[in-house]
Amino acid sequence: MHFQITSLTSIAVALLVTTAVSAPTKVEPRTAAGLITARLCNGAKLSGFCQDITINSQTTCFNLKDVPDLNKRVISISVPVRTGCRLWKGGNCTGGSTPDIYTLGNNQLHDLRFGNVSGSFKCYRTG
Repeated sequence: MHFQITSLTSIAVALLVTTAVSAPTKVEPRTAAGLITARLCNGAKLSGFCQDITINSQTTCFNLKDVPDLNKRVISISVPVRTGCRLWKGGNCTGGSTPDIYTLGNNQLHDLRFGNVSGSFKCYRTG
């Protein structure tokens, strides 16, 4: 009888270990809001040099130093529908920032006293 209990215990332990080892690992889901593409330009009303920049919503701060024609030179931004974006003076979304800029964007960042100073930006879904 002792042998059977030990055998059953061993089988139960083996099953628990196997289940724990073979359990699927948790994969972090992609951000539910997905990717966002904003257009940034170094001229008023989306003129001059413009570039569409795609970032992962809410998780990515895009450093404009990687785009020399826009670093500290952004004058206007086009923001997709149901989206908000914010620009920061410093890299890595630090320093002073604009208020949230919503759908359609801002064609003249000088109105916000923010023309030619942006070093980074981040966007998020609003709906």
